[in-house]
Amino acid sequence: MNSQNAGDAIIMSYADARLRELFPKQEFLHLQTHGQSSALERARADTLKILCGTNILWRDMRQPLAWPLLHLDAYRHSVCLMAAGAAVKNGVPFEFTQESKRLLKFILDPHALHSVRDENTKRQLATIGITNVINTACVTMWKLTPDFCKTIPTGKHRDVLTTVTDYGKDPAMDKYMLETLSRHYDTVYLWVQHEEDRAYASALLGAGNGGLRFVEHPKAALDAFLDDHASTIDYFGTRLHAGIHSLNHGVRSMVVSIDNRARDIAKDCNLPAVEREDLPKMMESLIENPRETKIVLPQDNIETWKNQFASFNR
Repeated sequence: MNSQNAGDAIIMSYADARLRELFPKQEFLHLQTHGQSSALERARADTLKILCGTNILWRDMRQPLAWPLLHLDAYRHSVCLMAAGAAVKNGVPFEFTQESKRLLKFILDPHALHSVRDENTKRQLATIGITNVINTACVTMWKLTPDFCKTIPTGKHRDVLTTVTDYGKDPAMDKYMLETLSRHYDTVYLWVQHEEDRAYASALLGAGNGGLRFVEHPKAALDAFLDDHASTIDYFGTRLHAGIHSLNHGVRSMVVSIDNRARDIAKDCNLPAVEREDLPKMMESLIENPRETKIVLPQDNIETWKNQFASFNR
């Protein structure tokens, strides 16, 4: 809601699906986490709020990009985290400000078990005394079981889907990635996860966009593309959730790590990922050589987090 990044729509679609499995008898009210809205005033103090995914935990929770909470009393000890992550800049762990520490301890349910997407986020919450936390990986990955991963092809396909990231630019490496993809695949498609990605990719490749074909911005356009092309494409790009969404469609994928999110998840769960700076020495072999997808999920933690809500459906 109110986000210009379609990656947020991907996260929310998976969170919503899993929550509707957990709470088949409950009604849902969605409250946005991007920008001010009078809808935030509809939150009820006696109602559980589940904060779904994304980089929602900031060093300074009061800054403009953080969650714009209104009427804090309605959130007192009633928020439970679902695969939330910490917004780390330049890969450097941070210390929460004292205001953020007080805010998180005020809104988070002290009796709930909170779910975070990686060990780094769990450690950072522990530094402010919030230890009722388990690492469940990102909710977008919960269906990537060993049996499902065995269905993902190991060999290269003829076409490829890629992405670039407008806020995390490395023109030299991003251009190298796109040009290498064009040499190894018949057709290169680029999903415009954020509208600024289109202009950035066009600037990298110049006139004619190097033969690049754009998949339009809305998540629905990506869904339609994957429904039609999943059996003939690979994914290789910098957008994390476009890569995970592709994996969920059975697409052989490789995420190019440009920040802590893919890096942390890859470390914990064996997500197929490569550092952007390593592309010149690794990219061609990652494209051409067969490779299996072997996601390692913290399945026990996922089930433990889910099971705490069993009483809601009685």
